[in-house]
Amino acid sequence: PEINYGANAGLAKGLKYLEPVKAKFPGVSWADLIQMASACAIEVTGGPKIPMKYGRVEAADSSACPAEKSRGTDGNAGLPDAMPPFGCGASDAPTHLRNIFY
Repeated sequence: PEINYGANAGLAKGLKYLEPVKAKFPGVSWADLIQMASACAIEVTGGPKIPMKYGRVEAADSSACPAEKSRGTDGNAGLPDAMPPFGCGASDAPTHLRNIFY
């Protein structure tokens, strides 16, 4: 269900790129695969190397997913908003990200 949250807009396109990797390595969870791809993308575009911890498991159903209104967000399951207005009330993006992740 989280794929439909606004904060995940565009994720379906990214998943299409990862489908061949997932098919080749079915034992790797989607969560680990997405995290690895994100960390690699940051690194190859000049960002820092992000240490990884693997072992995420697939959610069996939506009961294992966070509530739509968690961590001060409105309908994003605790994910940061892509653009203002920010559901947590922050006036700028850096403050919003700190509110979500710290």
